[in-house]
Amino acid sequence: GRRRETGRKRTRRRATTVRVEDAGEGRGLPPPSPATGPHAGGRSRAARRQGETIAKGHKNYELMLNLQLGIRHAVGKQGPITLDLKSSAFDPKEKVWTRFPPEGSKYTPPHSSCDFRWKDYCPQVFRTLRRLFKVDAADYMLSLCGDQALRELSSPGKSGSFFYLTSNDQYMIKTMKKAEVKIFLKMLRAYYNHVRSFENTLVTKFFGLHCVKLAGANQKKVVQDKARVEHANKS
Repeated sequence: GRRRETGRKRTRRRATTVRVEDAGEGRGLPPPSPATGPHAGGRSRAARRQGETIAKGHKNYELMLNLQLGIRHAVGKQGPITLDLKSSAFDPKEKVWTRFPPEGSKYTPPHSSCDFRWKDYCPQVFRTLRRLFKVDAADYMLSLCGDQALRELSSPGKSGSFFYLTSNDQYMIKTMKKAEVKIFLKMLRAYYNHVRSFENTLVTKFFGLHCVKLAGANQKKVVQDKARVEHANKS
């Protein structure tokens, strides 16, 4: 027979996967609007600082708080680092889930945001990459998780990706689709070997791959399919 629908509504969860990469000279971002007129020189600096500040009331304010909480947690629990990583460290299934309830838990602090889950992909690999790129953990957390809000840029392309820039323009977070995440993880070992072999490589610097999963239908427009957040460090 046909299944009956109960009166209960299922709480749907949507995930946003993000990748952190080198902001560099703003690669991949829409060009700033040209400044004209007598005060063009004074406005050129402001023109380069693109994006909308994610202040309280912004539709993605909760997502920003979740990203900052998750990154602070992931980077703060640094473990031993070795350059000779095992094959298992690059396994796409190598990921760590952490729940962040508002009241806090044994492993997470209390916070004013909503209940969410945080996933770190291949954490040991990215921890080692940050070391190879000479990224100071304290400066990294201060840039991404400090008091200054992130700025949001929407992608000019058809991908619908979003870019989040730190206030110092040093790091960039980019949302990614599930298919992009799979491809990125497949190339991670080759990328790591290249970075390890060539200290002064000019390839984009990737510092983390994370996923935020929020509960509640009110997050549908904010958190879509799995996306990758890229942290970018200015060369």
